[in-house]
Amino acid sequence: AERSKLSALLPDLEESDKKSIVESLLNGEDFNFGNPATKWAESVWKGEQHPDVLLPKECELKLSQKQYFRELKGYHNAFIGSIDELKQVFESCNENGAKFRKKLKKWKGKKLWSEIE
Repeated sequence: AERSKLSALLPDLEESDKKSIVESLLNGEDFNFGNPATKWAESVWKGEQHPDVLLPKECELKLSQKQYFRELKGYHNAFIGSIDELKQVFESCNENGAKFRKKLKKWKGKKLWSEIE
């Protein structure tokens, strides 16, 4: 029953190829991507699953996540600040837009706004 269900999930291959693939999977062989149980057992034997090893790794991961989100928040705040500044420049200009383009030239400093001119 298991063999036929696994065979149905495989792409269209010859029946002999399907049988050998299913057989190797059910025998627990490392099949292309490796056997997760074997990898886990190997890491236990190497001592990689010991709490003294895992705890610092988890702390490092949490710290790096906090740092990433802090940097992302800073980026977003700077982006919002620049949009607010652009809004103020736009609102302070007259209707024909000449004054806006002049202020925008000072403000831009990047190629992004060169298409407006």
